[in-house]
Amino acid sequence: EQRIAALLQIKFTDAFAGYRHMLLLAAGLLLLGLLATLAGSVVIARNLSRPLRALAGAGERVVSGDFSSTPLTDRNDELGRLADTFVRAAQLAGQLVTLQQKDQERRELVASVSHDLRTPLAALHAFLETMQRKADKLPAKEQEHFLNTALRQSEKVSRLAQELFELAKLECDDASLNKEVFN
Repeated sequence: EQRIAALLQIKFTDAFAGYRHMLLLAAGLLLLGLLATLAGSVVIARNLSRPLRALAGAGERVVSGDFSSTPLTDRNDELGRLADTFVRAAQLAGQLVTLQQKDQERRELVASVSHDLRTPLAALHAFLETMQRKADKLPAKEQEHFLNTALRQSEKVSRLAQELFELAKLECDDASLNKEVFN
């Protein structure tokens, strides 16, 4: 029995000896295939996530206030176009903020100008009204003082109106520079 078992074991081992080389080769090929699949997956994942990283970078730039027009990605796929659209929307938002600031400055300017115009106009009106009501009762020196004050106030109003007119000309972009030679 022992002899038969030893003989079978030798024959069994000899039978699988030829297959052992094939099994090792198959295991090596399987391992090589798994490594190639893993490397390919990493490359594909990096290529697919690049536009997403660019989109995230654009979001960070927008949050920090950078509305530059540099393209986010050189790809022309859906994510690349989405990233570029995101930057364009951020640029529009930046322009809107700028316009709102300019509008606020314009409102402040109009309020300031209306206040500056009201003061000399009220004084001019008061002096002219006094002259109208009491012209025959006021001494000549006081009449002259009232008229001079009214004249100064009207000059202030005229100067402010001229400055507003020049400002309006500058804002309409039709203004041109007059170059002059000077020392």
